[in-house]
Amino acid sequence: MEADNPTLLQMPEVIMGHILDKLDLPDILILRKTCHHLRNLIDDLHPDPKIARSVIIVDTDFIEFKMNLDKDYDWYPEGKLLRIKYSDVVKPKNGSEACKVQWFRSDRSREKFVEGLSFIAHFCRDFEFIFGAQSPFEFSQNPRNPSRIQDFILNLEYFPPDHFIWEAITHQLLPSLESTLKNRPRPLPVKEFYTTVYEKSHVFQILPCFEPKTLEKISISHRPYIPERVTWELDEFSELEQWKIAKVLWVFDVSLAATVQEFKDFEEINVKLGEVKVEEVLELKETILNSTSNLTTGKIEFYTCDGEQHFLQTYGYPFTDIDMFGDDRRCWFFKIPNKKFILQISFYRMYLRFALVENPPKNAMVQ
Repeated sequence: MEADNPTLLQMPEVIMGHILDKLDLPDILILRKTCHHLRNLIDDLHPDPKIARSVIIVDTDFIEFKMNLDKDYDWYPEGKLLRIKYSDVVKPKNGSEACKVQWFRSDRSREKFVEGLSFIAHFCRDFEFIFGAQSPFEFSQNPRNPSRIQDFILNLEYFPPDHFIWEAITHQLLPSLESTLKNRPRPLPVKEFYTTVYEKSHVFQILPCFEPKTLEKISISHRPYIPERVTWELDEFSELEQWKIAKVLWVFDVSLAATVQEFKDFEEINVKLGEVKVEEVLELKETILNSTSNLTTGKIEFYTCDGEQHFLQTYGYPFTDIDMFGDDRRCWFFKIPNKKFILQISFYRMYLRFALVENPPKNAMVQ
């Protein structure tokens, strides 16, 4: 006869599934290590890891791997933030080299030393365990509670290209992340992707690995070796399904060789284009007024733009004020047919903004 009070190992699979749904990632990882039966059960059930945000920060002598297990980005357990730090150290007892792994949660913290692995290699192994093809977790197909990652952030901190870690990042870290994500049975579903990189190629190692249908925002920050004007061609980006489907695009600290109209399928942009011609601004205005473009909000930085002078000659003197950031701006307003919104186009010294507003300033003239 079966026991009246079954143990955890005797629970039916459906009951264990509900129990695992109540646990967070660290607790599932601990439970998985208790015995072969629970490890196999967790691997078969694919419990939802509930990772709302994944942040990877790479510095010269450590990697931080942060996972928010809730949409509120506060400390665990209230906000459920788990932080793991990997670094190479010399063990104080025997002087041997080892990877030091530190886990931080508000309710506890621990550390361990692993010999024979560099901090980059150890991080890559953990990343593959959580996100890879053999992961016990399934992000895109879970019958109880399918999930996606709200934010996936990869931040390469500042280090000179002649630093030893440069070789490790170029030939070990990024290829490992790319391989892990590409070899998944299904692309990783991510809503927003943020990255800070040194080279355009770094973006192409990670961005194509995400599920295009879930990706809504792409944010890329270029970290140049030395302060200088850098331009990226847009051709390779525009061929990616992730680029075509995303709604929001932010690109910082690098100029894109493109025209304004090449971003018409996005809903919001924040980009630098170098030279912006008045014809592009006028075409942008017309596509928004005629509702022939998804693009309605954005900031476009430039080195040169002849649009403001044309607006002054064509539409008269602008409405001038200081925006919420303390910058002077000259604004023109245009009525959108059959809609309650007004298109506002504002020129600043080195960029322009455009947006839909319901109520323009009282003294502003609406064209």
